[in-house]
Amino acid sequence: MNYKFYKNNKSIIIQSSLMAGIMFLTGCTQSEKNTQTVVDVTPSTSISQTSVGVETILQNTSTPTPTPVVYSFSWENDDNEDFAEYFMEKTGIPKGLRGYVICYGFTDELNEVLTEYINNKYNTNYEMVPFSKVSYFHTYIVFKDTGYKTIRDNYDDFYHTCLYKHNAHIVFSNKLLMSYLYQNQIPLGSRIPYENIKALNFEDMYTFDGVDYMLDNNCFDLGSYDASYVYSNQDLYTILVYNNIQLRELCNDERIKNLDLLTDDPAFPQAAEAREIYNGFLREYYGFDNCPQLGELVTREQYIQIFGEEPLDLSYIPGAVS
Repeated sequence: MNYKFYKNNKSIIIQSSLMAGIMFLTGCTQSEKNTQTVVDVTPSTSISQTSVGVETILQNTSTPTPTPVVYSFSWENDDNEDFAEYFMEKTGIPKGLRGYVICYGFTDELNEVLTEYINNKYNTNYEMVPFSKVSYFHTYIVFKDTGYKTIRDNYDDFYHTCLYKHNAHIVFSNKLLMSYLYQNQIPLGSRIPYENIKALNFEDMYTFDGVDYMLDNNCFDLGSYDASYVYSNQDLYTILVYNNIQLRELCNDERIKNLDLLTDDPAFPQAAEAREIYNGFLREYYGFDNCPQLGELVTREQYIQIFGEEPLDLSYIPGAVS
């Protein structure tokens, strides 16, 4: 695989305003000290009470229901290609829309570009257009030459996709990745957030080619070295992005368009079934009870049982630990 990285707080009413309000409600300029002001309200009115001495003020705090946004445009397959061109022109990121989404996901930055594109094309004024309204560019993101793989149907396919140490696809048996997940309290099977990747402050992240980097440095075991090895931000960047690429393949198998294997979106019920199957594969691979599972945090005890040593301390890499 080759990839290019190229305020609904209630207002505080000051005392003078309270007194003016009391005078308005009672219709007089003075009142007896122990007099209560009573307001007749209908059962459907929301009421709160604020006490000032012995006076009581009733305030209507009902909140209007916001009007749902209606998206009047229709997104077709051709729009994917047009937006991909717009994305390239707007950002100049060489990997393009497909590579960006596979490596970094559906980010806020990407959403801003999408919303701008739609507002310009349809003369609208949306504040934000959800990715679900454009079907997550799904027909554009998938690899048309390979179609949908069936990784969940076969342990060997899963193993060679996510566990085999000599094909650069290693994810769930990688010391560097597992240590990163442990130190940052990120559940196994999560895409590494774009903000975390950017935090590594790797200037060439959009042009960096991880495969070439491994070939040039003969490091297809990257992430599996002993604790004495000092990893660079390039090393960590490579492994974190590989995690996202491999999770994309697992989601592609299930046609989970939002590329989130841990999603609870009812639009993608396949995710729960896929997690159950993949977790069975992980139990088979790790070979012990209470092993790491998708959707759960990796523990120190699990790491030690898998690798026979303490998790790697990555604090020496700037931005590696949030």
